Formats: sequence, structure tokens, C-alpha cells
Amino acid sequence: MKNKINLLLFVAALAFAFSSCNDEDPADVVACFTFSPEENIQVGDTVFFSNCSQEAQETVWTFGDDESSMETNPSHAYTAPGIYDVTLTAINGGVIVTATQSVNVAADLSYIINYGSYSGDKTTISTFNKYVDEDQVSNGYYAEVNGVAKTSNTQYAYNYNGNIYFMDNNVDGISWVNNKTFLQTKNAITTDIVKPRYCVGNGDYLYVSCWGGDIWLDETLSYIAKVNLTTNAVEEKIALPGGPEGLSIANDKLYAALNYKDSVAVIDLATENISYIEMPALTSYFVKDNDDNLYVSLIRAWDDYVTQTGIGFINTATDVLDTTYALDGVSSSYVNILEPNDDFSKLYVMTSGYDANWNVSGAIASFDVASESFDDTNFVENISGLNGVGFYDDMVFTFIAPAVTGNGEVVTYTEDGNQVSEYETGIAPFMLLKVE
Repeated sequence: MKNKINLLLFVAALAFAFSSCNDEDPADVVACFTFSPEENIQVGDTVFFSNCSQEAQETVWTFGDDESSMETNPSHAYTAPGIYDVTLTAINGGVIVTATQSVNVAADLSYIINYGSYSGDKTTISTFNKYVDEDQVSNGYYAEVNGVAKTSNTQYAYNYNGNIYFMDNNVDGISWVNNKTFLQTKNAITTDIVKPRYCVGNGDYLYVSCWGGDIWLDETLSYIAKVNLTTNAVEEKIALPGGPEGLSIANDKLYAALNYKDSVAVIDLATENISYIEMPALTSYFVKDNDDNLYVSLIRAWDDYVTQTGIGFINTATDVLDTTYALDGVSSSYVNILEPNDDFSKLYVMTSGYDANWNVSGAIASFDVASESFDDTNFVENISGLNGVGFYDDMVFTFIAPAVTGNGEVVTYTEDGNQVSEYETGIAPFMLLKVE
């Protein structure tokens, strides 16, 4: 508010100074402006203001949020949702004329992806609104916006270049919506996409890990689909046996965690030559740190038993597995099982295990990046139906699917392990897609 008051005092003083030396006709001074975009403005978006005033020697802008500017054509980003009255003051001598328009800024929603069930129910989308104190989660958002329900089960969702891409593995395809309006306006890509698992973007391309069919019978079926986002078509299929799951790009190389082979594949994006980093276990997901190095989950499968699970650290400059960190029971679930906090001081890892009565329960372990060690006690534990972990708005999100036919829930925690809130979602929630 102080800046605004000072600016208005300056405007008044400026008008007084000019009033004694300028007899400008008030009718000649016009305050006028336009702004872009006019719709679908989200928190953090930049709004560009264009000054169309006439006969103005000075212009002053107030943006309705205690911020102001004296630039001719300023830009401004709002940090909270609301309807803001933007005023342009045009000054010529003692003549002051104003124009005011309202700018509607919506909350920048994040999305909870609910897989649905294997037998019939398809994916639904829940929203999470961090700007409200109550009713932060709202269900059925895709159907609400598009007028129809999704027709497939989504394995993974990815925000890239203005769109949210869904890896739909039942029915097979890649569908997408605009990340602001959430409208789907084009048909899904279905040609050369069989059992898509994960994706990562690079320039005009989307690289998609595809299992290609019944990989548990023939691991040579799998491949990476190189999708041209200009033509919305698969431009190339890069054969990659071993069941690629999670993907990451670093140093112009594509890394693929292999779910049916004890190694990580490394594809040079310039030559498409493939090399391998030998691993002590199967792998499924990556997390990239601030130096473009990779943490990877080390898991076991029923037909590929290993003595120790945990996470590994890959140096992407040398493509060497530098070290491993042991952790019992790292989840082999096909969901988000690794998640860092915002400053990458902690890495949250989803685990599961059996109690004395052979009941499965889940837990979240916390890995301290600085000390390179897991905390002595789990972050949270004894969670029945744990189905994924996330981090957003300074909170740890746990996604819980207690049954395959009923709604799930999201439970949030502070970083010191205190429960914050609990929300009902659609069937089998497994990840939070942040759109910021």
C-alpha cells in the first residue's frame, strides 16, 4: 500500500506542476488500454498491458494488488486469485483522465489423477486448490469441463508446453487437454502406441515408454515412441527390450528405467545409440536432482528376486551408478514412488511390507540428501492401500486406494510428519500433477 500511496501523491504533484503551464483541453486527453490474455488467466501468468491513450504526457498504472508502474506498456503477474481493478491514469498538464478494467485471475489448480479400476471404471480427475482453506479437493473435473467422462485408464500424466498429456493404457493411446482450460479438442494418438507407461518432453518431441503388448511373455516387445508434437503422430519407434517404465532426460540423453531387466538404458538423443548401466536390481522411476543427476528406485519382482532394494544414484556425466542406498521393501507399484521436496533436501520413498499376519501396509521413508542416509524412522507408516507419494505446497501427499471399486483418499502431512488434512478422491488416486 505504501508504494501505491507514494505513487498517487506523485501523480497529484505532477498534475499541479503542469497545471500552470499547460492549457490542454480535457476533451483531447483519452485514457485507454487493452490487456492480453483476456481470459483463462491463472496465478503466476504474465498479463501484458497495451497503452492506447491519446495526448498523454505521463501514464500511471495501478494493478489492484498494491503494485503499480509508470511504464508505457507494462506487464504484471498476480500472486493470488481474484478480480483486480486495473486503472490507467493519463496525465497532460493539469488534465488527469482514468480508465479502469477488471482482470479476473483464477486459482492455479493442481490435479489429482485417479486411475480408476481395472475392471470397468475409468480415470477421473480431482482438483486441488491451495488458495482456499476448505473444500480444497473437488472431484469429477474432467467430466465437468468436457461434458463427457474419460474413456481410458491413465498410467501417467505430464504437463508440457501448454498441454497435459495422459498415458492411457486401457484403451491404448495418448490424449491431452489444454493445461489452462482443461478442454480436450483433438482425438488421441493411438497409432503405434501400445501400453504406454510414462513420458518426458524434449523440444518438439514427447518420448513415451511403451510395453508393446504382453511383455511378461516377451520382453522384446517394448519400445520408446518418439512423438512429434507438431504433427501429433509417432515419428519413430526405438526398440528397447526390457520393459521401459520411468524416463528422464539429462545431458542430451534419454534414460529409461527397465522393469524386466537389471539395468538402465541410456539413449543418445543425437545418434539414438543405446548403452546400458548395470544395476543390482530392477528399476522403475527416476528423480532428477538440481545437477541433472538421477536417483532411481531399486525394486524386486516375484520372478527376479534380489537380496536388497533401495535407491541408486547415477552420475549422468559419466553414466555410472555411483552408489546405492539400502532400503527394505521399496514399492514395485507402477505409480509415483519417489518424490523430492522443493529444495531437494529430502527424498520421499514409498515402501510396502507384510506384518506378522501377512497383511500388506505401506510406509513413506525419508532420505536426507545432505547426509546421504535414510532417517532412522519412517516419515509415516502403517498405511493400508498406499498408492503413491507427492510433494506440493510445503506438504507431503499420500495417495490411498483402500479398494479397487470405491473412492480413495489423499492425506497430507507437514514436513515434520504431522497430518494436515484428509480428502476423498476418485477411485485409486496415485499422483498429483502440479501446474504452475
